[in-house]
Amino acid sequence: MLPSPSFREDLTNNLRAAYARMWVRLRGANRDPTALAAEIGLPILTIGAYVILYRAIGLPATAGAAVIVGGAMIAFWTNVLWNMSSQWFWEREQGNLEMYLVAPVSRMSILLGMAMGGSLNTSIRALGIVLLGIFAFQVPFTAEKHGIQQTCSKNQCTFSQGPISQPSTLQSYHSASKWQDR
Repeated sequence: MLPSPSFREDLTNNLRAAYARMWVRLRGANRDPTALAAEIGLPILTIGAYVILYRAIGLPATAGAAVIVGGAMIAFWTNVLWNMSSQWFWEREQGNLEMYLVAPVSRMSILLGMAMGGSLNTSIRALGIVLLGIFAFQVPFTAEKHGIQQTCSKNQCTFSQGPISQPSTLQSYHSASKWQDR
């Protein structure tokens, strides 16, 4: 009978498996620069359409901040729905899934490695989307160290809370009726 590994050995093996799975996800997803550019560039087209639409109907420039953050969140949603589930399918098709199931490591360490690799890839793409959206469309973001910041003008108020967040825009009925009179 084989001796059971100690807690430290077991933890080390599981962390190595998670790191190896993360490394494969990072290298596999970033080997094609065209795909990276497309995954950042395509959401920018949608973001641009909404930012231009919001400006055309007279919403304040800060309304575009919510659009940019929403566009960046699409990258995370795509990772959860597409990348994680299809990875298991591809692993089964290639015959690697059976190796994962009989490996002397926890299945959770393999899933953790997949999740860490996917979250790093997605964070790179989301950061690219946010930065490109801010600079391409000149959308203002509000940043404050503590507390709630409030910026009001004649017909609208913007509020933001936390270290860095997108402001939500509130318009008064007067502002909405002013837009309808145009």
